[in-house]
Amino acid sequence: MSSLNEKASALSNRHTFKIGGIYWLATLIHHWDDTDDLTDCIGDLYTDHDQIAEAIGCKGSSDDEILNHLLINQLTGLLIKVETPVMECIGYSWNHYSYTWIYAESLEDALEAAKNWVTNPRPQ
Repeated sequence: MSSLNEKASALSNRHTFKIGGIYWLATLIHHWDDTDDLTDCIGDLYTDHDQIAEAIGCKGSSDDEILNHLLINQLTGLLIKVETPVMECIGYSWNHYSYTWIYAESLEDALEAAKNWVTNPRPQ
C-alpha cells in the first residue's frame, strides 16, 4: 500500500470520515460549453450549489458564476465531498451524517483539510 493510501486509511479511521465524491476539475472543466449545464458534469451541484461555491471561494452560486470562477482562477484541482457521521451521546451511525465540500490542489492537501474539518466542532 502506498504511503498516501496508508495515511488516508489511518486518518479516516482515527477521525471517522469518508470521501463521498471526488471531481477532478481538470478533467471536467474543458468539456463544458454554452449548452451544457454544470450540473450534468457535477451531479451533486444540483443540491449543493452554495456549499460548492463556498469551497472554491466563489461569491455567487449559479452554474455560470461557478464555472466563470473556476476558469478565471484556473481552479483545476480536486473538488471533494467529505462525510462524517453525526456523533450522538452513545457512538455514531453512518445513517445520519454531515458533509462539506473541500477544494484542494492535491490529495494530500484534501486529506489535511478533511482532518481539520472533522476535528473542529460542527453543527449537528
